Amino acid sequence: MPHTLAYPRSYAKGQTTTEIVESIKKLYDVDISSSLISRVTDNILEDITTWQNRPLSSVYPIVYLDCIVVKVRQDKQIINKTIYLALGVGLDGRKELFGMWLSENEGAKFWLGVLTELQNRGVQDILMACVDGLKGFPDAINTVYPNAQVQLCIVHMVRYSMKFVPWTDKKAVAADLKAIYCADTLEWDGLSLSRRGSRVRVPSAAPFSVVLENEFRLLSLSKFRLKH
Repeated sequence: MPHTLAYPRSYAKGQTTTEIVESIKKLYDVDISSSLISRVTDNILEDITTWQNRPLSSVYPIVYLDCIVVKVRQDKQIINKTIYLALGVGLDGRKELFGMWLSENEGAKFWLGVLTELQNRGVQDILMACVDGLKGFPDAINTVYPNAQVQLCIVHMVRYSMKFVPWTDKKAVAADLKAIYCADTLEWDGLSLSRRGSRVRVPSAAPFSVVLENEFRLLSLSKFRLKH
């Protein structure tokens, strides 16, 4: 029945059992009890727990570790919460959400716990982990998966790098950075960094210094690019 499908949707949006009862009555003119809503949502929570602890494949070529901000109900208030996500790309090319975690603070120690959980659920190897520039994040990844390549988020790094560039140089520097990130080989990238960093004015050299400091983790993808 249509109204039974509304129970989990309403619950997920943060409505209380009383609010759900009132909504169902208004929309479908059906009388239900709060206890029925509680039983339905309890069953859903059991399914969620099963999903959270399900076994995973042994190898994933790519794993993305990031977060999103969502609105949740807490103490009868709707507040913003950060949800941390682990998304893997399997050997068949399909994306799989490993899980979602809540934490008051994002840090390398927190992610180390997530990665350890993934290992306990069967993930033996990750070829490449794609992450932002959180301090200590790459080390946390390599603690659990020592052979994993770490690719830092290029978008984050470009935005950070461009903060050091005068307005008059932004277009040229952005083009140079793009050429570096799109390089076919890591060796070519290193030469490019030296050439480009030396031919721009001193204030604009900062973004290239940022790239040099993070070169191996910013350009990890270059190791896997196909040569034509």
